[in-house]
Amino acid sequence: MDIKLKTSEMLLQKLAFGAADARLSAIAEIRLFCKWDDANRLCLLQAGAIPPLLKILDDDSVDSKMKEIATAALINMSINEQAKLALAYVPGAVDTVIRTIGDSQSKELKSVAAGLLYSLIINDELKTIICLKDSLWDSVIGLLKETSGKCKSEALKLLFVLAKDERWRNKLMQEDNELISLLISLLTAGMPKLTEDCLTVISLLARSGAGTKAILDDKSSIPIFVYLLNSGSPRAQENAASVLNNICQQDGNVKEILPLQTLIPALNSLMRGGSDRGKFKAASLLRVLDSDTAPSLSTASNLSDAEADLYPEMSSELRSAESVPVMPTYADAESSSVLQVPQSLNTVSTPSSEP
Repeated sequence: MDIKLKTSEMLLQKLAFGAADARLSAIAEIRLFCKWDDANRLCLLQAGAIPPLLKILDDDSVDSKMKEIATAALINMSINEQAKLALAYVPGAVDTVIRTIGDSQSKELKSVAAGLLYSLIINDELKTIICLKDSLWDSVIGLLKETSGKCKSEALKLLFVLAKDERWRNKLMQEDNELISLLISLLTAGMPKLTEDCLTVISLLARSGAGTKAILDDKSSIPIFVYLLNSGSPRAQENAASVLNNICQQDGNVKEILPLQTLIPALNSLMRGGSDRGKFKAASLLRVLDSDTAPSLSTASNLSDAEADLYPEMSSELRSAESVPVMPTYADAESSSVLQVPQSLNTVSTPSSEP
């Protein structure tokens, strides 16, 4: 431990008194030093590494590359909960991170700063403190608007954390009327991984009346959800079913405008070939639709007890599909292709009486 502490102190001396190149080298070494070893993180914390790294973020004379590496070092340190709390409680630290997301001209720095904010906000103690920052909301929405796939990914991670909590979910819907439209437009941007995660966030927002109303106000939403339920990746199909189920739970009249002749076969297909989660969501939506083809939910899912624990809203009778989806790690995948929704799904019509 003494050697690690001395190494930490040496790196901070190099950061404090070195020339520009030496400072950049010191930050890079700090980032690597605390990447894997928790003892190294604690030694850096003990040596006082957090304030000088934060100061770099707030220094307009420092270039974006140095800020990016310093932010990455702070992310690595924040893996340790003690360091995470120490970082967040430095006066002005959270404001600095949010301001970096909102104001930086570097997309790379924006995305890394968003990663640091995510590391902080997943701590329940810190979430309330961060969410009370007025600047948070515009910064997250601005990040979603960036052209960089990585920025969009980090924005969706933050939105996922916010939308899981009813209080902040409602705050999201109050703060930004264009959020749903932004998310729906992202579904057709030709980035499959982002499409899946975007559906996850929309599914959570659809749990509120305001979220459902905003979704239905966008006339392209239902056709896109139905298309993805038919033709999306397995996870996109699951999450599209979850979105439609949550919408129907919030507004029973939605059932009257759903294209059942397209929807029912897609749900039956998901029942036959989907994962346990997919089968569960499909069966739940079929019951909401009162379809004669709806299976018995007692046989619709083979979720183990351990898997069921991941979804606390599931009752023993499997009444609801409002399980909290899991937001995965993102790939920075960008694609120039655009999802083309078939013309037959571009309008929502009243279905015939026979599905």
